Amino acid sequence: GISPQSIKNALQSGKSYIFGHDKANRPCVVIRICKHFRAKRRLEETKAFVIYMLEELIARCSVETPTFVAILDFEHYSLANLDQEVIKFVLNVLTTYYPERLHTAYVVNNGWLFSAVAKAVCPFLDAQTRSKVVLMGRDWKQALLKYFDKSQLQLQYGGSDPCEHSNFECR
Repeated sequence: GISPQSIKNALQSGKSYIFGHDKANRPCVVIRICKHFRAKRRLEETKAFVIYMLEELIARCSVETPTFVAILDFEHYSLANLDQEVIKFVLNVLTTYYPERLHTAYVVNNGWLFSAVAKAVCPFLDAQTRSKVVLMGRDWKQALLKYFDKSQLQLQYGGSDPCEHSNFECR
């Protein structure tokens, strides 16, 4: 397995962390795209981090609820965060090794740059995967509450949990 020590930098970056669960008890991964910098990342560590996070999510799933959800946060997203190599890797791993594990990806804080990236990424997604991506719109904090109890979301996502640190120490 992948040891937390071997991916320490990625774990501490705050770019992705598991936090809470939705109303159907699916674990949730929060992905803060602005915390990932293509120029600073080490590809092998990033790939190991992706696998580690997926394995952690699957370990939190139940037999009754074998899927997970994601909040993709594009706040402060810029071209410095765009990493086609990692995007392709994540999509390949999800579809090849973890098929049907992603229930829904809720996209928040998506602006014009997200639209441009989505146009580039969509050709790599099959129709079923595309259907799992939900653009939350302007009132996204309120919209997330349809799917999550307030206690299962951090304050910045419209919830009531004051935890700001973005790693496994919160929960």
